[in-house]
Amino acid sequence: MPPHPSPTLPTTQKPQQFDIFLRGETIALVVLNEEIVETTNWYKWFNDESNTMRMQQHYFPNTQAAQLKYLRDSINGSRSRIQLGIIKKDRNIFCGVTSLENLDFINRNASISMIIGEASCRDLHTAYEAITLMLIHGFFLHLGAKGRAY
Repeated sequence: MPPHPSPTLPTTQKPQQFDIFLRGETIALVVLNEEIVETTNWYKWFNDESNTMRMQQHYFPNTQAAQLKYLRDSINGSRSRIQLGIIKKDRNIFCGVTSLENLDFINRNASISMIIGEASCRDLHTAYEAITLMLIHGFFLHLGAKGRAY
């Protein structure tokens, strides 16, 4: 039986200045930091069955403390992953994350992933633009992967 649809999480974000890493037409990809963990719904997305039903998540409850640990241990300073937040520029809202991970500079490939946790931001254009920015950055401009994304 599929999980029941859960209500949309209220977007209760405090206005903040984001550190923009890549700029798109309608979104920006930003550097993830502790303020984002503390002031957005990021950690709550992984407690929502409707967000995680096609992911390898939702096995254990996620907490703000666990999300901070993940940020500190797995994202900050990593040379095998680039994980960035997705901001809708028109509303200055943190709505998702996207990642190039398992960066393999010898075989020139990587895995790509994304979650748009805020239901109000789930649209094809947002997803397409986020993935496009990551692929251009990773495979054509800076990382020199010039290979395959899985």
